Amino acid sequence: IDALTTSETASVVEVRFQEGWRTEEYADKLVEVGLIDTPDQFMQAITQGIWSRDFLTSRPSDATLEGYLFPDTYQFRTDATPEDVINTLLDTFGTRVPPEERSKAEALGFNFHQVMTVASIIEREAAVPEERPIIASVYYNRLRDNQPLEADPTVQYALGQPGNWWPELSPDNGDLDVVSPYNTYNGPGLPPGPICNPSLASIAAALNPADTDYHFFVAKGDGSGTHVFATTYEEHLQNIQQYHGS
Repeated sequence: IDALTTSETASVVEVRFQEGWRTEEYADKLVEVGLIDTPDQFMQAITQGIWSRDFLTSRPSDATLEGYLFPDTYQFRTDATPEDVINTLLDTFGTRVPPEERSKAEALGFNFHQVMTVASIIEREAAVPEERPIIASVYYNRLRDNQPLEADPTVQYALGQPGNWWPELSPDNGDLDVVSPYNTYNGPGLPPGPICNPSLASIAAALNPADTDYHFFVAKGDGSGTHVFATTYEEHLQNIQQYHGS
């Protein structure tokens, strides 16, 4: 395989794309390993390319490939183009998330792009694997009841800048009031699309949510990464008081 896929002028570089990274972080990583000179080379290829895959059919025509660049460890020839990288990531997504799994979106009452948006939020919220399906249930319950998702990671996505793609939010600075379609505090419904490229575990959770009546959750803040869940707002306030004293 090495003899067939390499030459004297093209060696191989290993690249690890982390779960939960946004597309710009992929671009930064490609610069770091020397496959491209500037992040813009990758970002332009994303926006200017025509990408045809069956799992992209529910994606709006003006959407990027955010969410579909499957995170994993890859090996690329050092002469690989941004288009080569993108095609590899998309092909891997198609293999790792097969049609029979993707078809579960319809039973949930959402299209696959919407489910991938939920998966991306789960990825940025969940720290403990067993909580992913529960967090998924919270978001679906809120969507069905026409409640704002109020998901901090979507606001971070809106505010992210080079060098700090996931800024710590400060309500006192008006961060939660930022005018953006990705600010899920401003109204009900999903943001326009995924906010990161989620792991297979988060995609599975979004396609197979737990059956709960939960509408709220808050981090315990004890270093465990776990959350406490609530059905009513009153219970949610009690949880906040118990775990955060405010």
